[in-house]
Amino acid sequence: MITSPPPHDPLQTFVDIIEDSLGLHLTAQSMPRPWEMLTSRVRSKNVTLEAYLHNLVNDPSELQTWAQTLTVGETYFFRHQEQLRAFSELAVARKRTRTEPALRILSVGCSSGEEPYTLAILTRIAGLSPCQVYVTGFDVNSSSLVRARAGRYTAWSLRETSAELRAHWFRHQGESYYLEDSIVNAVNFVETNVVSPKAQYWLPESMDVIFCRNLLMYFSPSKFQAVSELLYRTLAPGGYLFLGHAESLRSSSCPFELLNTHNCFYYRKPERQPAGGVSSTICLPSLAYSSNRPKPSPSRGPCPAKASPGTAIRDRLTRARNHFGAERFAEALQALLEETGQVPEHGDCQLLAALITVNLGDYQRAKQTCDQFLATNGPTAGIHYLLGLCFEGENDLQSAWLEHNRATVLDPSFAMPRIHLGLIAKRSRNLGGATREFERAYQLLHHEKSERLHLFCSGFPRAALLALCRDEIQRLRNEINREP
Repeated sequence: MITSPPPHDPLQTFVDIIEDSLGLHLTAQSMPRPWEMLTSRVRSKNVTLEAYLHNLVNDPSELQTWAQTLTVGETYFFRHQEQLRAFSELAVARKRTRTEPALRILSVGCSSGEEPYTLAILTRIAGLSPCQVYVTGFDVNSSSLVRARAGRYTAWSLRETSAELRAHWFRHQGESYYLEDSIVNAVNFVETNVVSPKAQYWLPESMDVIFCRNLLMYFSPSKFQAVSELLYRTLAPGGYLFLGHAESLRSSSCPFELLNTHNCFYYRKPERQPAGGVSSTICLPSLAYSSNRPKPSPSRGPCPAKASPGTAIRDRLTRARNHFGAERFAEALQALLEETGQVPEHGDCQLLAALITVNLGDYQRAKQTCDQFLATNGPTAGIHYLLGLCFEGENDLQSAWLEHNRATVLDPSFAMPRIHLGLIAKRSRNLGGATREFERAYQLLHHEKSERLHLFCSGFPRAALLALCRDEIQRLRNEINREP
């Protein structure tokens, strides 16, 4: 029985095949036991390891199996309401300004179809007729597309769908919900690989809106850049790109414009490309309100701890920061946990671990790490700010407000918790309170320490945060003036 990789390292060959064919960058989180998973699959196929690897490159079905194994295919209808509200208004506005017969919408990595079907439903609700909209779903997994084309779902896929929408767009029979035929017929599904795109499916400037959520996060840096350039070319000038809340185009050279409306960030392709081509503008990273995930700079560490770390801990911190700076969050966490499987009892390590786990959406673990930090080092504004982000991620706004408020008490000059207090007040329809928090944040940002901006905003430009506050203040004032 094979228990360890032979000298020529077939495991590395496998990793290279997966990256070249699917673009996936394997991590300890996506493939926690790589050798065991590979050899188990080889045994199930009843072939030698060498034969399996030789055939894998030219076996689309087997590559699809690995794509399904190594990625999280969870999706559901009406996911991430903030983005969908922005989409609905933008789509209608864009259709009104276009002379072409149809609004062209693409869902990349559409899985079993919930996302493109949601987009089709929203266009109908917005008043667009079937002939005015063309929706396409791309996915590499043929079995997922079979399920998508069937239009049959369980209650779990509709867990964020209101009873009114269920009754209007679905037929309930037994344990299944059947999507209305007019919506099923409105979406065209295509089996295609975004890493090896077929030209006929990715025509330049052929789409007005692209949703590519929770896909780029799996790609290696080189594939990430290639796919972001593909998305940029495929969007028509003035078109919109929506990514997942844990994703940003920070490391892409494509000159997308970062926009902020409806409590979410998304991207827009400029109406006219800037001089100098695709690499002429550096993109701002996405800081989505609903996830509120900070990403620290790899060149700057967390706040000083009480004692200097030893050489081993410093090495782990360096590796973790480098991975974190490249947004390889699972690898960053693995670097901190190596050998002992525990985060070292050191303030720098604990704060970085909390930042990492917030980025990964593991709020429970992040809160535990923050509690450990507090027990060892005492209260700090940064830790209570992170706890506030955790509670926001869990939609516990009352607890989030308390933690952000504690952060401002501990350090009245800290701007970021003020921004989130403003967001919470806005969601609670306390428009006056939200305006005051954004005004205070705007004042503080002018003097906010660059180190802290780098730590909690991944170098998110001060000017962009100031513009965000200005926009929110203006919108809130306008809304207050419209109220009777």
